[in-house]
Order: sequence, then structure tokens, then C-alpha cells
Amino acid sequence: MGIDLKQVEEFAIKMRQNPKKTILIIVVLIIVGVMWSYADGFFGEKGKQNASAAKSADGIKSDDKIYQGKNAVGNVTGYIKIDGDKIFFPEITDTSNLKRNTPFEYQGVKYLIVSIETSSTLMLQPNRDPRHSVLSNVVGKKYK
Repeated sequence: MGIDLKQVEEFAIKMRQNPKKTILIIVVLIIVGVMWSYADGFFGEKGKQNASAAKSADGIKSDDKIYQGKNAVGNVTGYIKIDGDKIFFPEITDTSNLKRNTPFEYQGVKYLIVSIETSSTLMLQPNRDPRHSVLSNVVGKKYK
């Protein structure tokens, strides 16, 4: 199944001819995307994992999450680099509850955020699920 460039071109021409309709379509797509991602978080596989994690009383923490207190406040993705007392995260997602000026724990070690290259509320990329509250290229320093 390929993309017919002629159809794409025709669609683009129609959208340029009616900008109000184009804006309405974009707004609807954004709303549907946000609703879909929240529904997936509550009812999908993610929601089941979050519910089981919340019910867990054994205090076992996941290796791919960062914590503040007993609360998971971010999901680490990509390859982490540790250099002395600094740690480099390529990406941390779902950080809406992260307090950036408060130490966090990753794999049993406490760190404080030193720098964040970019921060986005919603990140959409081809062939990947949408991610929320994304911090990219984060540098942390061991906290004593």
C-alpha cells in the first residue's frame, strides 16, 4: 500500500482553497489524538500496567523509570550514558509530574537535573506512539 502523490497534491490544493476547513480539520485531529492517547493510558496496556503498579505494595521499582519519593515521574528511553557523577538521558517521557528542581532517583541513585536541551508537551513522530511531556538530552548530576 503506497501513497499516491497525485491524491496528496489534490488534497493539499483543496485545503489551500478552504483555510477555515483546514484549521477545523487540524483542531479535530489534535483533539482526537489527545483523547485517544488518554484513553489508551486509562484503558489500554499502559493503563493496566499503571493500575498494577499502583496496587503493588512490595515497593519494587522499574529500571526504566525515574522517581521522586515513591512516585514514578518519568519514563527513560534510549541509551543512558554515565560519566563520573553525571548522567545523560537522551529522552525522558511522561514528565508532567516531575519537579525539575527536586532530586530524582534512577536505578537507586539520586540525581539533580543540571540541563535540559528541549522540552515538549506532545511529541509526534512517524511510526512511533505519541509521547507526552518529553524532555530531550537531559543531564543530571549525582545528588548527595
